[in-house]
Amino acid sequence: GGIKNIFYRGCVATVTDVKTGISFKVKRWAGGDHADVEPLTAADTAAMCKVYGVSTAQQISDKNLWQRRSLLVTINGHSYCASMYGIPHNYPAGDTIPDNDFNGQFCIHFVNSKTHASDKVDKDHQNAIMYAYNNAARLLNIK
Repeated sequence: GGIKNIFYRGCVATVTDVKTGISFKVKRWAGGDHADVEPLTAADTAAMCKVYGVSTAQQISDKNLWQRRSLLVTINGHSYCASMYGIPHNYPAGDTIPDNDFNGQFCIHFVNSKTHASDKVDKDHQNAIMYAYNNAARLLNIK
């Protein structure tokens, strides 16, 4: 419930994909029931593309890669388990960072976040969040 106060609009966070260990920065653009974010730079978009095994953000859409990805979202030294699907959407309104090679925004969900379309908690996002929780120690080097 309190993530909106921590990951507020305009806040920059580091996102780490739990399975690959690849990290990149994002900026929260909007979102009420979950976070709508944009990669901060073109290098961040390139790192995100590596997570999905593609070379451009457009390929994430073209290949319909809606898989939820387990994440750690790090803000001010604190990491939170989350889930993303990296499909670019809400273009041009959600495209506020020029020259980041990403058209629009993508979604990050936290515990009990809801989707745009159904306004319901998505079980696949929740499963990805649980995977992040169960595997975070490895990424954070906690024993």
